[in-house]
Amino acid sequence: MFYFKVDNEVALKYQVNYNGKEIEKLREDIIHNCSIIIHREYYNHYPPHFTDKSLVFNYKSMFAFEKEYFEETKDIYLYTFDEYEPPYLIKLIDRLLKEDATIIDEILNYKVEAKVSFDEEINKVNQEYLNADNIFERQQRLKELENLLNQKELNNNQQSTDSYYQKLLSLIKFELIDTLSLEYIQIVEDFYTKDTKVLSKTLKKN
Repeated sequence: MFYFKVDNEVALKYQVNYNGKEIEKLREDIIHNCSIIIHREYYNHYPPHFTDKSLVFNYKSMFAFEKEYFEETKDIYLYTFDEYEPPYLIKLIDRLLKEDATIIDEILNYKVEAKVSFDEEINKVNQEYLNADNIFERQQRLKELENLLNQKELNNNQQSTDSYYQKLLSLIKFELIDTLSLEYIQIVEDFYTKDTKVLSKTLKKN
């Protein structure tokens, strides 16, 4: 894979090398240690559909009860699982592993994602609970508060992407293989873009 960079009126051409297996292992570590974990539970007669099964953990299904649908009775199951929402760094890694050279600049300029804090949202909902005007609203805020506290506990070990990003950079090697002045590139570009029809006929004739 090649990466082009412009520096001081010179175009630099790099060969980009990396160990795919090591980066795939790093990708797994980032998902497990830096993702936001969301616990989900719901009842249905059919299992959930996942767009990416690699982000679903602790999946369980358990028969709950029977439910009548018109003239048909169906078994209802309780489905529980933890869904991982990985940081944006995972999308960059996925494109890199697909040999997408256009992502290199974004990787080099990536802004590290800090550990997510639930405290601000917990304090906000707690204040709403205290200011609630009726029992129904209080019950709603109390349920939200309980969910947020569970989320905070579930994500207690979540880490920043900082050290993982530094590891990713160390696994990508850039080898300068050629340079060319922008002035010369412009000359060549002009040569091929001016009177292209005449040039094409000449090339075919020869």
